[in-house]
Amino acid sequence: MPIGGVGDTSAVAKAPMQQLGDLGSDAFLKLLVAQMRYQNPMQPTDGAAMLQQTAQFTQVETLKSMVAAQKELITYQEAATAASMVGMEVTAVDQDGAEFTVEVDHLRYTAEGPVLCAGEREFSLDSVREFRLPGAAGGTSPSVQI
Repeated sequence: MPIGGVGDTSAVAKAPMQQLGDLGSDAFLKLLVAQMRYQNPMQPTDGAAMLQQTAQFTQVETLKSMVAAQKELITYQEAATAASMVGMEVTAVDQDGAEFTVEVDHLRYTAEGPVLCAGEREFSLDSVREFRLPGAAGGTSPSVQI
């Protein structure tokens, strides 16, 4: 489980598009304009229905901007969490599922998120299971298990 509940945001980022059936905001606007253009003049579109569609469009746009803001906030939270681990002794899991304990000496930021570094070893924030002050393995200093 990722630190602090921060994890894969791909499901969150796709939510607004799934609600529209993969219809983007531009396509929605084009459909709305086409509906107005080709309506029967003898039976015009109900004003309340048009207002409801406009309100739905506004809600979708607001949701899209909220998702973008949440994604940015998660990125900052991950960066702050990773930065707090520099100088800490970290227990993490490698790709094979084997645990290892190292002292983080620096970190790198990539497009995928922060990468913790200990000498030549690099690992993601998601692989961290516990971190503590160096030399605290005997339980004399506080540690955080994840």
